[in-house]
This record gives sequence, C-alpha cells and structure tokens, in this order.
Amino acid sequence: MPEEERKDDFAEAERLKALGNAHYAKGENVEAHRLFSEAIEKNPDNAVYYANRAAVLLAMNKNAEATQDCRKALDLDPDYGKAWGRLGKATQALNIWDASINAFQKALDLLPKDNLTALDRKSQVEYAEGIAKTKALRSQSNKVHNIIPTAQLFSGRMPWDMAAALTPKKIALGKPSCVFVLNYAYETFKKAITRFSEEMIEQSSETKTSTAEPNLVKLFSDVILADHRVFNLPSAPDFHKKLTKAAASENDLFRGWAKKGPSTVKKEVLQRLETETWETVGPAIEITIRSWIFFGFLKAHVSDQTKLSQEMYANALDVLQWGLETFPDVPNEERGMIFAPEFVRVVKRLYLIAMREDIASFGTKSMFSSKQIVPIAQDIVDTVDEEMPNMQAKDQVSLYQSGHFYAHWVYPVADALAALGWCQFNNIIFSTRASERLESILTAAQYYLDAAKICPDDDDRYITYMRMHLDCLFAAKKPLRDTLPICKRIQEAIPPVLQIWGLAPGAAAPLKQDLKEMKAFEKENSQRIAAGKLTLDSFAMMTPVQPTPLKIEMDPKFPFKVKEPNFRRGSKTKKYKANVV
Repeated sequence: MPEEERKDDFAEAERLKALGNAHYAKGENVEAHRLFSEAIEKNPDNAVYYANRAAVLLAMNKNAEATQDCRKALDLDPDYGKAWGRLGKATQALNIWDASINAFQKALDLLPKDNLTALDRKSQVEYAEGIAKTKALRSQSNKVHNIIPTAQLFSGRMPWDMAAALTPKKIALGKPSCVFVLNYAYETFKKAITRFSEEMIEQSSETKTSTAEPNLVKLFSDVILADHRVFNLPSAPDFHKKLTKAAASENDLFRGWAKKGPSTVKKEVLQRLETETWETVGPAIEITIRSWIFFGFLKAHVSDQTKLSQEMYANALDVLQWGLETFPDVPNEERGMIFAPEFVRVVKRLYLIAMREDIASFGTKSMFSSKQIVPIAQDIVDTVDEEMPNMQAKDQVSLYQSGHFYAHWVYPVADALAALGWCQFNNIIFSTRASERLESILTAAQYYLDAAKICPDDDDRYITYMRMHLDCLFAAKKPLRDTLPICKRIQEAIPPVLQIWGLAPGAAAPLKQDLKEMKAFEKENSQRIAAGKLTLDSFAMMTPVQPTPLKIEMDPKFPFKVKEPNFRRGSKTKKYKANVV
C-alpha cells in the first residue's frame, strides 16, 4: 500500500476511534462497537483500538469476545496496562480465576512506581480490588464437577441403564415414556466416548492419522441437546482436558471459529463464500456452533464457568438467527442442518435453562430477567405449535417411541411452558392488586399443568411440574376438591419415576419427600372430611413433612443430579406462598 494511503487510513482510524469513544461515553455500545471495528479495519496493528472495543464488549456482557480483543491488544503491545486490566475484568466475569488474578497483577505491575497521577492511583485501587474480589469469588465458587468414577458411570445402575431394562415393558404399554429419550441420548453418548477413545489411540500412534470420521463434537453436542442429564464424564486423569483439546483440534480441522465471536464469524463467512462453496463453509459454521454448545456446557458443569457458557449459547443463537435471515433461500442440505427449526429450538432450550439457573443463583443481581425469558420460551411454544399438525399426521405410537421427537419437540416445549409459568408466578411480587396476583398465580398454575401433561409421567420433570402446579393452587387458596386429585396423581406417578431415577441421589430425595408429603396431606384431610370438620370446598394448606436422611447405597461422593434449579420446589416458592396465602 502506498505511504499516502496508509496515512489516510491511519487518520481515518483515529477519527473513527474518537467517534467510538464519544458513543461509548453515552452508553451507545452497539454504535461504538461498529466504529472501533471499522477503525481496526483501517489500522489492524493498533492495540488501543482492540482494547477500546474490549471495553465496549465488557459493557455488553460479551466477556469471551472481550478476552479475545484484550489478548490481541497484548500481542501488539505486551506492556499495555489497560488491556491487562480489562482482561482481568473479562476473565473474572467468566470465572477464570487464575487468569483474572494474573491479568490484574500484570496491570498493577505496569503502573509507575512513583509520581502516580490521579488516574494511575484510581487504576491502582481498581486492579488491587479486582485481585481481592477474584480471590474471594474463587474461594466461594460452588463447582458442579459432573465427573464420576468410571466404574460407577458404567455400573449398569444409572437411570439410562434402568431405562434400557424397562424399554420392552414401556413399548408394550404403548405410552409416552422418558426411557426413549434416555436411550437415544445414552446411545449417542457411548458412541462419543468410543470415538474419543479411538482418537486418543490415534494421537498416540506413530502415524497420528485418523481413518474415522471426525465427528466427536457433533456426538457430544447431540447428547447435550438431547438430554444433558446423560452427559457425565468419567473420572480418568485429565479426561476433560484431553476432551477439550480433541474438540479444539476438530474445530481447527474444519476451519471453524470456535475461539472467535459472532461478529467475526458473520464477516468471515461472507468473505469465504466469495471464494468457497457451502461444501466447506457449511461444516465450518456447524463445527463453530456445536463447539460453542459443547464448550459452554463443559465449562459450566466442570469448571463452574457459567457466564462463559451463557455467552457461548447466546453466540450460537446469534449466528443461527443471522444465518436464517441472511441465507433464507439456501436449503439446509447445503448450509447445514443446524439451521433446521428443531435444532435451533433445542439450542434455545439450553439457553433458557442457563438463564433460569442464573436468575435462581443471583436473583436481582442476575444479568437476566423474566422479560428476556418470556420471548424465548414463547417462541419455542409457537414453533412447536406450528409443527404439531405434521407430527399428529404421523403414527403416534412410533412417534412417542422416538427419542429424537422427545428431544426436539416434547421437552423443549415442556420446559418453555414451565419457564412461562415461573415468570408468571414471579409477577406476584410486582402486582399491587390482589386480583392481579391471583390472575398471575392461576396463569402460572395452568402453564405448569400444561408442561406436566406434555412430559412423560415416568420422568421426574413430570413430578416437578405437577408439584409446582399444586403449589400454585395452594397460593391461590383453591379448595380441596381441586388439590386432593392433584395429590393423588402425584402419588401414583412417583413410584414409576423412582423405578428409573431411584438410584440418582439428586433426584431420588425430592421425589421421596414429595411422596411422603402427598400421602400425609391426603390422609389428614380425608380423615377431617370424614369427621365432618372439613368439606371438599374447604381450603387446606400442605404442611411440609420433616425429611428423613437419605440412605445412598452407592458411593456417597457420586455427584449425579438433575441440574434443573428452581424447577424443583424450593425456598423461593415457599417464600411466595407465605406472602400470598
């Protein structure tokens, strides 16, 4: 490039940076991001532009992308203190504790040793507080660690093993059952583990070549999207680290963008399509989307990096939505089946669960709100409603014995309805009129009932949603003629559920507690009705029965649990009941 053109580009880049700074100061982050990106195009070797865009990304809660820009700035200028400080903030938000502490410390070390300006002193306090906060958060971190002893994982006593054993009986009954989706997910999980083992053998061989199809990320992401309860890693040394490395290698093989953000993906997809075809670009997009799903779930469930997982799910949905809008006339056979409605729907379901978990964990400090949950949940419900006529035209027995149908239609809409019920129940906090509170409670009750009806009644989700429906009836002061039949239905459903989930400590204890409370409530009030002390038109509240210690026959360290926070009745529900009833 001629020197004169370079000077013009650099001058234009500075102008764009100044405009970006002005928009950033006003909180206009989208426009600021665009301007800093244009400045980078004019002068990609200026560390300040990347660091400034990182500040915008931090403000937009796009922390993973912010870390990429910080690292690019530091590649260009390793002594850039602001970039280190922003990297500390981004990695802190992502729960990457050691990297955060290291970055803040680097930022501190780069400050002048004496004659500090007012801005330097402010930065010094900020970085020192960042280190202290990160250390405190690290000590409080509640890691999930879905890693179990290999012997237990393949012991033949897990819920998916019980599902396989019960499948002939369930087929004979001809009813919907969770065994079909568990079989579907677990068969895929076994293929994924086998494929991973083959890859490890191939990498350790002298030739380091692979004859098998590189579909490791596809298999593991399919397990997560089908039924994430099946995704439990063996406790072999460094298993998840090796798995992460193998998945990253697969992304590189297909020239994916797993380590980049949506804006880069969109830009480079268009660029590559100018010289390539969908035959190569389609797989690159697919490995990117599936890698975000895989890494997001893995980081959340192994390293407690929930913010990172939420961002990765959001990135996946961002690119999927962009692809649908940008290439509406390109068939899925070319651009990839990840753009099919059922695939997009299960990604939305995964993100919906992550949002719910964040609100359950952080309350008012969560980055999410009910207003963000409702449109996503409603969209899932609407898309399933649109497709159900086609589903109803198919053989219903075969359909309800298809794990794919449960994973892509049944459970997404059930969880979406439950999420809408949860949002409605939360509305009672903000309602000032008793009539408005009652309407919200009854709407929530109906959502939970609809969610339960869609679920197979041998899945513990069915009990969860029925129990939430019952809690709503109690909150609405519904009479015994309404609550007693629900108690009966829950009682009858729990034993078949325990057949499958009884050896899973995280699921078994609440189920047994629910059964005990249902029996006590029915017995007490039936006796009072018989004695003439109550009628079916009377209102009676359920008194929690003191739980008995759970006897776990398996290794007490076994951490299996159904990670559906706040779908299960909890302290928040009890608090709301106390306020309303």
